Amino acid sequence: MPHGNEHVFCWLCARLGNPREAALRAGYPANQADSIAAKLLQRPKIRAKIEECANSAHGGGLSALALRGLLRLALGSCNDAARLALMEEEPDPQALEQMDLFCVSEIKRPKGGGCEVKLYNRLEALELLLKTCTDLEVPDGPGSLYAALKDSIKPVVKADDPDEI
Repeated sequence: MPHGNEHVFCWLCARLGNPREAALRAGYPANQADSIAAKLLQRPKIRAKIEECANSAHGGGLSALALRGLLRLALGSCNDAARLALMEEEPDPQALEQMDLFCVSEIKRPKGGGCEVKLYNRLEALELLLKTCTDLEVPDGPGSLYAALKDSIKPVVKADDPDEI
């Protein structure tokens, strides 16, 4: 069974859909995040725990994948995008493969030099995520049972006021 950082890794991996980011946020060293994530994902118990976490959070299927994508856009790291924008020279393809550019919507290299990196709008992702989660809430859930019980309680009758009985 997973333990300590591995549990955190499983939970984050299920929600973010990004093993490298999950390893970093679980506290593993940045220079080893890719290799640690790969080693963890080779273990059947880790993969089963990630699937369990994903199903408990959103259920399975395409909607769960979309929610994980929204979570990743809203809360994921943009460090690699910033690193790319600050590079003076064009990175080699191998370096690009190692970067997490999930949050990038557009990359431009103007003729005059430099690099323009556009990111997806985190606020829009959060708003869509909130709307989606609100739409998924069941109106007959525990909250409505509590409200029904609360509304069914009659006010206390004062013993000295016979008209209230």
